[in-house]
Amino acid sequence: MLTSESWRERAAAVEGASLLGEDAFASAMDRAQTDLDVRVRALTAWARDRHRERHARDHALNMIEKADEVRTAAKWGQALVQIGDDWAIDLVGEMGTRPTVRPAMRAWLKHVAEETKKRWRDKTRRQTDRLRWELG
Repeated sequence: MLTSESWRERAAAVEGASLLGEDAFASAMDRAQTDLDVRVRALTAWARDRHRERHARDHALNMIEKADEVRTAAKWGQALVQIGDDWAIDLVGEMGTRPTVRPAMRAWLKHVAEETKKRWRDKTRRQTDRLRWELG
């Protein structure tokens, strides 16, 4: 899609590239950074940020999952509240329903899921409002 004649299709390819593995993502970003259309080039920064956020989110989720008490997971929960998305909210909620999770950890996971959900709702609302403004 990065070779399409349509800038909209190339832009969509850049957005989707943030879901790719490292090598494919790097290759797509290298190509997109040299695109003739400034709109496609501008999306590369967004895609790089989103790719980094996904990696940070996954790392925070892994550290929370490995933790057996709130004290060792607290900093990762704070990070997740800032970078988490709907997928992270679901996964943290699922972690809290496991029978091996201690009550304090279960309550903390519920809190992290709620705070992440609030921040994610605000973030998606701002993006929707921005798109409405840009698209008219």
